Amino acid sequence: MTKLLGVTLDCKLSWSKHIDAVVAKMGRSLFIIKRFSAFLTTLSTRQVLQALVLSYLDYCSIPWSGATKKKDLGKCQLVQNRAARLVHGCTQRSNINNMHVILSWLKVEERLTSSLLLFMRGINILNAPSCLSKLLAHSSDTHAYPTRHAARGLFTVPKSRTDYGRHTVLHRSLDYMELYSTSSN
Repeated sequence: MTKLLGVTLDCKLSWSKHIDAVVAKMGRSLFIIKRFSAFLTTLSTRQVLQALVLSYLDYCSIPWSGATKKKDLGKCQLVQNRAARLVHGCTQRSNINNMHVILSWLKVEERLTSSLLLFMRGINILNAPSCLSKLLAHSSDTHAYPTRHAARGLFTVPKSRTDYGRHTVLHRSLDYMELYSTSSN
């Protein structure tokens, strides 16, 4: 197990250890904020939670967004739900979906998907980083036919023979881009 720039890597790249560390950091911050939340307004509590708790979800989230175990992402979601309840001063039995809508917070999986899509947008529009933009091929580059796929400006998703290849950041990002571009049309 190695820690590099705050990201915990294990030999199997399962991300379980990293997610456990993120959840622990979020829990500690949440506990501290809960202690002095009585002295803060709702808006201040929300801003402090976003800065000190939810920022852990966004830090270097692109590599570990492909965590294959739903229980790992579920741990992060539970802490985010506790943070939402703290802002609203609600109990465990309160509907968490309404709280997320009122706070304009994305759930953990949606947040990770959003970061992947923003990452791909940067590659697509800014061509940065150039090492990744070179790996992408537009559908219009592969043939001269005006297909719907090429007309929408989509990329060709590279074929992968193994599950390992399908879990790479580039492959998952292209899958999400294609999914959301077809659902929006």
